[in-house]
Amino acid sequence: MMKTFLLLLISLILSPVVQAQKKPMDHDVYDGWKSLGQTLVSENGKWLVYTLTPQEGDNALVLTDRMSGKTDTLHRVSRFTWNQTSTHAVFFITPTYEATRKAKIKKVKKEDMPKDTLGIYTLDSKTLLKIGQIKSFKMPEKGSNWLAYLKEKEKEKPKPAKTDTSKSSQKPETP
Repeated sequence: MMKTFLLLLISLILSPVVQAQKKPMDHDVYDGWKSLGQTLVSENGKWLVYTLTPQEGDNALVLTDRMSGKTDTLHRVSRFTWNQTSTHAVFFITPTYEATRKAKIKKVKKEDMPKDTLGIYTLDSKTLLKIGQIKSFKMPEKGSNWLAYLKEKEKEKPKPAKTDTSKSSQKPETP
């Protein structure tokens, strides 16, 4: 009888502690969940890549060297591809979620929205080359390691006001 009473007393004391550890499921929890997106294995089988995309925010691309198990993470990556020899990864680096969101709220014109940047990542040296204001890129599926990209049209700069150099603004000549 005493053992039963003691067990009941301990369970009553510990039950609020156990319940306090559980986090309620609400929208804040859902926003923190990440989904697995694009997955690719390189032609030579050395590299594995996948994207992690949150419900709200910037995504991350995880590159894994399958031989050593080392990983590298690149942020805000989209439209990822390998070159033919699997020495370089090519992708777009998108503007931040927050910058795009603010521009949409301000109803910025499409041509004035934040633009993508082309990223060329050298896998062995882990160096990243960035080329800004890129509209699109393309690589051949087989046969070469060429990369073609199309830049955004540059905005025309306002022309400086012309100064009047007519004779009326000059001093009259004296004989």
